[in-house]
Amino acid sequence: MNVDHFNGLTPAEAERLAVLIEEAAEVQQIACKILRHGYRSGNPDLIVNQGKQGVTLTNREMLEKEIGHFNSATKRLFAAQDLIEERVHYHTLRKDDNGGQYMHHQPDAPGPSGLPYEPEPERE
Repeated sequence: MNVDHFNGLTPAEAERLAVLIEEAAEVQQIACKILRHGYRSGNPDLIVNQGKQGVTLTNREMLEKEIGHFNSATKRLFAAQDLIEERVHYHTLRKDDNGGQYMHHQPDAPGPSGLPYEPEPERE
């Protein structure tokens, strides 16, 4: 395994990171479209062939697709042992436990031990 690049990454490692970055950008792009146009809107220029009839995917369906692609990219990182899946899962649980306290409109966000987050009453 010859690593001549200044960052010490092999070409395979760099490629896996490039795919992860690309997929993350595509998730961001469709999430921004949803903020602008809503979940039900879709791009009529993006036609998916289903049988003989073309179908336009909604922005929601596109987000589902892109999150799936991102998840696939993370699986490649785990399979190659670039990242340790258990550590990522640990950080997911930590975010579930304390991330809800910083949200303003998510009363059912997970809280400690998977319980719904209960915001403190507003002070007058």
